[in-house]
Amino acid sequence: MLDRLCDAVYDRLKNGMFGKIFTSYPDVDCGFCVRAADSAFRSNVLSPARRKLASKIENSLFLELYTKIVRYLLSVRMRVYGVGIISFLLYTAVVSGIGYLRSRDSGSADILSVAIPALLCLATLPLLFSEISLSEALSGSLVGRLLLSLTGRGPEKLDMSRRLGRSNIAFIIGLLFGLLTYFVSPIYIVGAAAALVIAAIVMNSPAFGAIMLFFFMPLLPTLLLVGIVMLSAFSLILKVIRGKRFFRFEALDIAVFMFLLMTGIGGMFGASPVSLKSGAVAVMFIVAYYVVVVSLDTREWLGKAVGAFVLSATMISFYGMIQYMTHKVAGANGWVDQKMFSYIEGRAVATLENPNMLAVYLILAFPVAFTFMLTFVRGLRGRAVSLISVAAIGVCLIFTWSRGSWLGLIAAAFLFIMIWGRRSIYVFICGILSIPFLPYIIPQSIWLRFTSIGNTADSSTAFRVNILKSIADMLPDRILCGLGIGEESWYVIYPKIALSGVQWAPHSHNLYLQIWIQTGFLSLIIFLAFVVLLFTSNFNFYRMLSDAESSVMSHISAAPLKESCLRCEPRQMPSDRTDDEKEIRKTKTAMRLQAASPLCGVLAVLVMGFTDYVWYNYRVFLMFWLTCALSSAYVRCGRRELEFHTPKNEAGCETGFDVDIPIESKVKWKGRS
Repeated sequence: MLDRLCDAVYDRLKNGMFGKIFTSYPDVDCGFCVRAADSAFRSNVLSPARRKLASKIENSLFLELYTKIVRYLLSVRMRVYGVGIISFLLYTAVVSGIGYLRSRDSGSADILSVAIPALLCLATLPLLFSEISLSEALSGSLVGRLLLSLTGRGPEKLDMSRRLGRSNIAFIIGLLFGLLTYFVSPIYIVGAAAALVIAAIVMNSPAFGAIMLFFFMPLLPTLLLVGIVMLSAFSLILKVIRGKRFFRFEALDIAVFMFLLMTGIGGMFGASPVSLKSGAVAVMFIVAYYVVVVSLDTREWLGKAVGAFVLSATMISFYGMIQYMTHKVAGANGWVDQKMFSYIEGRAVATLENPNMLAVYLILAFPVAFTFMLTFVRGLRGRAVSLISVAAIGVCLIFTWSRGSWLGLIAAAFLFIMIWGRRSIYVFICGILSIPFLPYIIPQSIWLRFTSIGNTADSSTAFRVNILKSIADMLPDRILCGLGIGEESWYVIYPKIALSGVQWAPHSHNLYLQIWIQTGFLSLIIFLAFVVLLFTSNFNFYRMLSDAESSVMSHISAAPLKESCLRCEPRQMPSDRTDDEKEIRKTKTAMRLQAASPLCGVLAVLVMGFTDYVWYNYRVFLMFWLTCALSSAYVRCGRRELEFHTPKNEAGCETGFDVDIPIESKVKWKGRS
């Protein structure tokens, strides 16, 4: 009986009004996007210009010089690198020793500035006995192969026939940079060298830049993240111009571009001059959406990005847990009403400086980490490690004591379970039956905190209500344009109209009202249209998966870290038909969950947005768009795999088109550098 009920509910959702609305993405895309964008990008003016520009880039001196330098550095012997590094460290230690002796009398001497270079010299000594090239060292070590896989270049693509380099020149270069530490901190010199190496890799592989964004978002300052986005976007533009990347422009991308445009206008015409800088940062972080969607074009690249995301979130979660348990957290007086929640001594912030911003980051990561455990890893050991990661993120989320994030995660869990499978109604029934027992199962401190949502006796809730009353008269005047981006523009107007006691609130504590105030009501409508398109594109993909025939699915592998998931021959299936169908169902479920997990994180943030301004931190703002892009990229990747093996598109037209003129085979989107 329950099985029939499950089938009836899902059939109604699929074929009823909900299904017609939320799987109508191809109609929107074919009707609007193709007509508008085809005339712009397939014109007789732009196509020849693109080809001419591509020819100039291919024959440019800069590209030739870049290629020769990279090939030479990969062919240099490790012994030569060892001589240069030891020379640099020795002279750095000498310069630091001189500084130590001169400052010892004043009491500001630091012996570590001498000891660290000396110890690093000892650690570098083994390089002096290695005659292999850097290419051979990378291909012959586990760490090296991992780095090569992240850059998209396997060992077979490296030239290992040459061993070059002169030790005397390396010694002189190291000496000069060592002496330079007298004027410049060695940390800046090493950082500049690392930045040059990373820039060279990103110029060759913009997907590496996208993976860096997922990993370093909570670890690096905002300006460095802006630099990574700019470099990755520049590299990607060159790839598209040269015909090494295909960009299928869709209705969803147009909505993102329109919101980006409104954000840029809000930055340029803000109430404060500082709004221009804030708007520029916001625009660059929205550009990261395109970087991810275009560069992560295979399931292999998407798997690497998810792995980087989960690893970084796990590290941040452990850091936040250690903060909380050692009482090095945000003070309770600043973040918690002590009259109602005297048992809360503080809230974890980790590297994001605000417990609510940490909570936003964690609810974006939690569904992705959970799906990583279900579909990415194999074996008991791998599942155990992934379970620890999921548990760490969940525990750290509790330590933020952010009620809005808990509410958002519940909504995300509801959507995730609905997408998971038809038997999810069993979970809901169990959940409903367990409600009377929750106060006895959940720790009392967590239960009291959660059930206080909406209680105006809480100073935090009363504070938000007064802010909403203050800005109510401001909203009708902000239809086409808003105050501008950033706190500075907010403070130009808001304190003049605010109620007593909330004059210095930094924002409206509501995502949607803050978008309206900063960039206008039209911008809010565009953002909501983007959200609808994001969900319709996902649900349309789920319907395509549901309707896909076994002959199509037999060509597709959902394994995320394989070299290619697009096959010209069907994979070997079990001889038993029951096992064959089971394998196909597992593949469909994995593909569906991999696309759904970032979407559920986005839903959690959107729900939390009713209770807080979830974009208050620029780095969290970046992570929101990265997660949206991750979901969209998974949908596009899966759709390409299905369409490649389907004789004819059932929608009657393409779901997008290639901006870049197809001078290469359509199959060559997989694995290009």
